[in-house]
Amino acid sequence: MFTEALPPVFRQWRARLAGLLLGLTAAAAQAQGWPVAGKPITIVSAYPAGGFSDVIARVLGERLTEKLKVTVVVENRPGGGGQIAASHVKQQPADGHTLWLGDVGPFATSRHLYNKLSYDMQNDFVGVARLTLTPVLLVVPADSPLRSFDALVQESRSGEQGLLYGSQGTGLGSHLFTELMQRQVGGRLVHVPYKGSVPALQDLATGRIQFMWDNAVTSAPFVRDGRLRALAVRATKRMAEFPDVPTLAELGHPQLNNSMLWGGLVARAGTPPAVVQRVADEFLAALRHPATLKRFADLHLEAAPLGPADFQRFLVAEDEKWGRAVRETQIRIE
Repeated sequence: MFTEALPPVFRQWRARLAGLLLGLTAAAAQAQGWPVAGKPITIVSAYPAGGFSDVIARVLGERLTEKLKVTVVVENRPGGGGQIAASHVKQQPADGHTLWLGDVGPFATSRHLYNKLSYDMQNDFVGVARLTLTPVLLVVPADSPLRSFDALVQESRSGEQGLLYGSQGTGLGSHLFTELMQRQVGGRLVHVPYKGSVPALQDLATGRIQFMWDNAVTSAPFVRDGRLRALAVRATKRMAEFPDVPTLAELGHPQLNNSMLWGGLVARAGTPPAVVQRVADEFLAALRHPATLKRFADLHLEAAPLGPADFQRFLVAEDEKWGRAVRETQIRIE
């Protein structure tokens, strides 16, 4: 009786409000359903065990296991500039139970480098959260005659053969950055790609290659135990553990100094927004846990949280930034 007496416009707004509330209730219920009891959460890394994203995934996985009482599995699927990891995640259900933890290489540079790429970050995945930042060290063998960044540059200019440098893989961050460095400072550098940081650092320590840019998570232990020596750092300030190692800005190359390595989490496109938000909330809570912050500080990882919307905007900005860098260096991968 009362409903019929309402003017049509009020009945329409009430119907819309009821529909909105129903939708919000359904979304909340869907989010509350993550994680599904008895179903593991899988975090995929595009690098071998012991690498940058692998370390982050395992530390956060421990926190999530404690809080959510679910099994968290870390799967290492290296190779192809992230294509092997991406292809696997794309084949899994869009339910927030299979996530990809990666960095600037597969998330921002690969699509500009490869003539054919098996995935599209903008259409196949959705940003969940940015998690960390870490300094990047320029390292050489401990017994290298190169004692400074300038000495390395001069050596690369002096001989026809050039200097051999390693990377975590063709088209990944260290490869592209070193090519940018060569464009800025000159000299001749020869790329030797590896499958991840650890095998490259091991060969560097034995002198098979001559230098490498690598994140502090994996390179700092080699410097700490005397197998490698650090000549420079890409960071906003010097590292407390290595106070004698200057930043690139201090060395007169501020244009090369804005590239700390970041790590973030994405899910398969089509994952319900409420689930994406719930996943982000849980991972960022794990990131802020005191035990995580202490462990990350020991590893030279800085918590740098961004939620889904902000991380998605960050991914777009990084894509544009590194797209320009690829065009400048003219690197292409068949």
